[in-house]
Amino acid sequence: MGQPPLSPMHAQLTLSLLPPVRADLADGMVGHNQEALASLAALLEGREAEWLGSGSSGSGFSANRPPWLLLWGEPGCGKSFWLEAWSHAKPNSLLMNPDSPQQALVDYTARQQHDDRNEAQQGALLADDVDRWPAELQQALFAHMAAQASLPSHQVRPVVMTSQAPAARLQSLREDLRTRLGLALSFELHRLSETDMMSAMRQQALALGWVASAEQADFDRLFEYLLTRLPRHLGALKALMKKADEKALAEKRSLTLPLVRSLMDELFETLSESTPHV
Repeated sequence: MGQPPLSPMHAQLTLSLLPPVRADLADGMVGHNQEALASLAALLEGREAEWLGSGSSGSGFSANRPPWLLLWGEPGCGKSFWLEAWSHAKPNSLLMNPDSPQQALVDYTARQQHDDRNEAQQGALLADDVDRWPAELQQALFAHMAAQASLPSHQVRPVVMTSQAPAARLQSLREDLRTRLGLALSFELHRLSETDMMSAMRQQALALGWVASAEQADFDRLFEYLLTRLPRHLGALKALMKKADEKALAEKRSLTLPLVRSLMDELFETLSESTPHV
């Protein structure tokens, strides 16, 4: 007999047991974030004219502003996905999160002052969840942004940051850093709609070989089940689909709703066994 329905907290923890799916630009779903993601791409691909002309609904970017971009939005809107995906596309970039070592950013700042690589080889600082950064990382980020003011333009590398709110509402940040973030071009990222999520899961089904075309609706009932049962975190849902695919192959079973339910039961049991009883 299966486990009772998962609470939201247990559902999130259960998904956290799955190995993450590598973020790739080709797998990204734009949804209602066309302008924000177009600006992100223009900045990181060095398309200066497009970058300087972007932001009509953002913070009003002008040529006097540095190449800084802030993407903000609620959990699950794709902020971390896009930063990780761009870190793979721009291999000389530095991806930082609240748990990253301060020295990595200090070293990156020092290297920037002696970096004469052409635009195709340049990286960027990709700073995820800056509103959760500890004091020492905030200091290093402020120092990095301040140091750019004394660099010739060809050595200034883009800085892309994410947070859960716009700069003016980030009370967890030191004032001088919040002021710097206020100079960045700023966009809100919106979560994918249910239609977008279904489309993304169909694409994942195609990638896994479940269907011959992304237009096939063979597994829509399964996808609807996952979307109503679990948090709408696309990366985690893709990871669950990949795990279900591996389970079906290992057990020589068809990919069905009962198989996915049994996989979730197994994950829940693993979670229950690893959670201390208090």
